[in-house]
Amino acid sequence: MSLNLNEHLDTGLELMGAVLGQEYADGLRQRLTALRESGATEEAIDHTQFGIAAAWGYMFHRRGVSLRDRSIAMLAADVTLHGKGALGDHVRLALHAGVTPDEVREIMFTLILYVGFPQVREATEVITPILEEFERTGKYTQESSAPATDKS
Repeated sequence: MSLNLNEHLDTGLELMGAVLGQEYADGLRQRLTALRESGATEEAIDHTQFGIAAAWGYMFHRRGVSLRDRSIAMLAADVTLHGKGALGDHVRLALHAGVTPDEVREIMFTLILYVGFPQVREATEVITPILEEFERTGKYTQESSAPATDKS
């Protein structure tokens, strides 16, 4: 499987729609269109496309490791590297891929020994509302994941 940005962009946006909500994926499509229409540099367009195509369209679909297992690795990386910005999306991805809320909590508990209590406590502030909503409703919302839109 090679990395063809155009080919993997649609696959990535499709998965993002399933995990983060169609509104989120549509917002990114609109952002890409706006970048192209505004005459943005190829670099600006490529940065946006690359993140979607490389991770969501390519990496998450590779054989050898399940999406479930990849999402667990991503949670550990987010906590270790203080990746609070992506952590909520990655928790939603883990739930989408079949990781249970109790497993997410156990992963966090394990990480206390390896990355430290402060990082896990900080991550738990992001994770807890998502898990509680999922346990209460069987769903998670994407409100906190919605891309910022320019209202000017």
